[in-house]
Amino acid sequence: MHHYRHHIGDYRKDTAHLSLLEHGVYRQMLDMYYTNENPLTPDDAALMRSLCARSADEQQAVKNVLQDFFTLSENGYSHKRCEKEIASLYVKSELARASAKARWEIERRNAEPMRTHSDGNANALESALENDANASKSDANCMLPSNPVTQLPNNPEKSKALSGKPDHTPVKKPKFNGEECSAVLDYLNEKVGSRFKPVKANLQFIQARFNEGATLDEMKLVIDAKAAEWINDPKNSKYLRPETLFNATKYASYAGQLSVMPAKVERGFVC
Repeated sequence: MHHYRHHIGDYRKDTAHLSLLEHGVYRQMLDMYYTNENPLTPDDAALMRSLCARSADEQQAVKNVLQDFFTLSENGYSHKRCEKEIASLYVKSELARASAKARWEIERRNAEPMRTHSDGNANALESALENDANASKSDANCMLPSNPVTQLPNNPEKSKALSGKPDHTPVKKPKFNGEECSAVLDYLNEKVGSRFKPVKANLQFIQARFNEGATLDEMKLVIDAKAAEWINDPKNSKYLRPETLFNATKYASYAGQLSVMPAKVERGFVC
C-alpha cells in the first residue's frame, strides 16, 4: 500500500497521554504495520533496530507504545485497528474482482447473439443460395398491399414496423430464483446474527439485484464489507437488513464504492 488515512480526532483521543517522542515512535510503527500488512516482529532487538531506536529513551518509548496499543501473539505484535482495516482491504479487493467478473459475464452474454461478417460468411452464403427462390417469392408476397389506402403489406410483422405504431407485446419477466435469494438472506443472518425471514418483503429486494446482473458472490461480499464496517457501530448496525443493503440506489453505491478500487493500486486505510 502507498498511503493510509489519518483520523485526527480518533488519534488524539487515544494518544493524548503520549510524549512527543512516543508520538513519533507510534506513527513509525503504524507506517511499518500498514506497509507490510502484518504484525510487527516479536523480536524486540530486531524491532528496535528497524525503528532506529538507539538511545535508552527511544527504546523505552517503543516499549511504552507496544504496551499501550499492541498485543503480543505468536505472529508478533498485532494492532486491532490495523487488522480491521487490512481485512477490509481484502474484502474490497474481492468485491472488485467479483464485480468485474460479473460485468464481463453480462457483456459476454449480450455479445453472443452478435456474429461478425467473417464468422457467418460461409453459412450465410450457403443459406442464401439454397433459399434464394423461396425468399424472393416470400418478399414479393409480403410487399403486396392489403389496404389500398394505407398501402401496408400483408405480412403482419412488417405491417407493425411500417405502421409506426408501438409494439405492446408484453416483456417476459425474469424468473424468480427463490433458492439463491434465500442463500443471500441466510448468509446475511449468519453474518449479523439476525433472523430475517424469507418473506416477499425481504426477498424482493434481493431478486431485483439478481435481475440487474448481480451475482451471489458479489452480494455476499457487499454483506461482508458493510458488516465489517457497521456491526459494532450502534448508529449504523440497524441498517444491516435487506431493505437497506439491497435497495437499488444504496446497493449500487455500496458495490460501486468497493469495486472502483483495483487490487494493485493505491489503498487507503484509517490509522
